[in-house]
Amino acid sequence: MARLARYCPLIDRPQRTALLPQFSECDMEDCAVDEDSTFPDRLTPAVRPAEPEGTGLINTLDAIPQLVWSARPDGRHDFYNRKWFEFTGLGARPDAAGPWGAVIHPDDLAGAQAAWRESLASGADFEAEYRLRHHSGAWRWILARALPLREADGTIMRWYGTCTPIEAIIQRQGRLAVLAGELSHRIKNVFAVVNSIITLSARDAPEARPFAAALSEQIKALARANSHLRADRPGDPAEGPQPAAPGLLPLLQALMEPYSQGETSRVLVRGTDHAIGEQAATGLALIIHELATNAVKYGALSVPDGRVRIDHAVDEVCLQLVWQESGGPWQAAPPTGSGFGTSMTERVSRDQLQAEVTRNWRPEGLELTMRIPLERLAG
Repeated sequence: MARLARYCPLIDRPQRTALLPQFSECDMEDCAVDEDSTFPDRLTPAVRPAEPEGTGLINTLDAIPQLVWSARPDGRHDFYNRKWFEFTGLGARPDAAGPWGAVIHPDDLAGAQAAWRESLASGADFEAEYRLRHHSGAWRWILARALPLREADGTIMRWYGTCTPIEAIIQRQGRLAVLAGELSHRIKNVFAVVNSIITLSARDAPEARPFAAALSEQIKALARANSHLRADRPGDPAEGPQPAAPGLLPLLQALMEPYSQGETSRVLVRGTDHAIGEQAATGLALIIHELATNAVKYGALSVPDGRVRIDHAVDEVCLQLVWQESGGPWQAAPPTGSGFGTSMTERVSRDQLQAEVTRNWRPEGLELTMRIPLERLAG
């Protein structure tokens, strides 16, 4: 038991809260602990220090790319590995209550502190993203995570955490966001140009004006669906306020609006709203668009009396979405082979959404059931 105190700052005594490098220089007797110490003697062999005694554990913690730290049950930090000091440029152990306020970006401090207090109060795993001051003076994004070490009765003995630099990932996401915004802008321009061509062409053909007006409304609806997918990005001020993030129900309604042709009964979307991440929204939009396109070409929406109904519900583990066509052309057998669009949606379902998809080819139309895990829906 006493050997482990030489390597791990796990002893709830003031004289044991020094840095690991200092432990390695301590005399064994000075770093010993009583046999009735609160240190758990039920640790698995995987976390015991390697034999023979030495500084293996210290060197391991210092070699880890992450910034490693630990804290007492009350949240006071009592250890930082070498990478933490190299990153922050602090040359000595800071005050246990003060380092984070000094190195976390002021705009991120309150949120990080709130998340940490919540974890301390509930015992839940800690996770937060915030900017940490680099020794160069620049602010760098990091992902902080911590897990509690518990006694057999569940009492938290200590928290162990890491800070992983993610600045490169954040910058890459920023560049992708700019590209996505530019692409969305160009798509809007394409919709606007097509709509203008339709309007101008109908001026010289009065008999085509009703058709042109209906087509124009469908183009506008497609443009609104595209804008909805980018609702969490700054929008065109001329389009009015945008929602903070695309919800599932309004997303489905926006995607199917072009196909309703003004009849609320032709396309029916039912279910409660649920938050959905941008990646999941994009993948789901591709799938719904492909289903709707096929319904217009060959399925229920290819005939005047055809109907499409989308039902969705969320339980503890997944979203279940059912696409059901009725009133379409009679199908004696399911179609053979699959085109590019179908293959693409299958890849999106499998790889991006990790969804379970079943297709039931009924004579009156396709019935597709999709189950998407909630963690993928939030992505």
